[in-house]
Amino acid sequence: MSLLLDRQGTLLAATSPDVFQTGASGLMVGHPFAALFEEQDRQQGTPARLLSETLVQGEATYTARRQDAAPLQLTVSPLFDDQRAHQGYLCTLQSPTPEGPSSDHLLREIEQVEKQLESLRYAVSHDLKAPLRAIMSYSQILEEEFQEQLDEEGVRVLKILMKNAHRLGQRLDVILEMSRLDRKALTCETLDMTQLFTNVLDELRQKEPEQRQIDAQIDTLPPAFGDRELMKGVATQLLSNALKFSSPRETTAVHIGGEATGAEVRYFVQDNGVGYDDRYADQLFQPFKRLHKERDFEGMGIGLTVAASILAKHGGRIWGESTLEEGATFFFTLPTQTSPS
Repeated sequence: MSLLLDRQGTLLAATSPDVFQTGASGLMVGHPFAALFEEQDRQQGTPARLLSETLVQGEATYTARRQDAAPLQLTVSPLFDDQRAHQGYLCTLQSPTPEGPSSDHLLREIEQVEKQLESLRYAVSHDLKAPLRAIMSYSQILEEEFQEQLDEEGVRVLKILMKNAHRLGQRLDVILEMSRLDRKALTCETLDMTQLFTNVLDELRQKEPEQRQIDAQIDTLPPAFGDRELMKGVATQLLSNALKFSSPRETTAVHIGGEATGAEVRYFVQDNGVGYDDRYADQLFQPFKRLHKERDFEGMGIGLTVAASILAKHGGRIWGESTLEEGATFFFTLPTQTSPS
């Protein structure tokens, strides 16, 4: 049995109606890939991680365990057009064969992988950051006490060293933050999304230069059900991007809207900024990928990746639409409180 997914992981079609008898209750056309997974998997960000892995590895396989049905083995592959532009995913479903690994064996493998990930987190936070701090400290000593002994080329090389050490430190911090996010349990409640976006926009306005003109329209938004802290992070990222990439405009125009559509609520953040080339839209949610030059717009290319992970934990999805120099619109969805997600 196969499922056809779009670039955001939304179900477009299934090869057989038997998909509705696999135990994946509520999985229908228009529902997110995350609906195949139990709550624990969704909270750990497994669905989003699988889709991301396919773009790097070419394929990802995972055995999803479900409370009231047999396990499902999922194999996900990316789909590309003739110009190698990412178009979506193909997901095949099957029950593990009797000759395959036992559940106990698979659980032991999962526990081993989790231990390895914990070791990696420790290495990033201690074994890697300690020598990096030494590099930055000694570079600073060179700059403060020995700069006069360096020629022009030596000073230039030293500044490059310090800049890249600082960037590496930022990336390690991001990796640790994403690890923390993966392990964070959701504390969900009904959220006033109109107030949430209004508060975030007010905070961001205070950081902007006084002469900057920002014309913001926030519609009356439908409420959402989610983790307040994490959803504030999503709103902050989307509004920060809107303000950053519209900074070359004389007046920044931002429009936030939303509507309830059956099993989910959908929101959008639209700006009149520089936009991006939609041919490379599949890179938007990959960590450290940038569609604009760093000298034009600062940032590490991680914010949308974090936003996508947060929404995946909630059983939602995110995507963007844009044309160069004509602004961008980012959409995201969250399941309703009564949805299986």
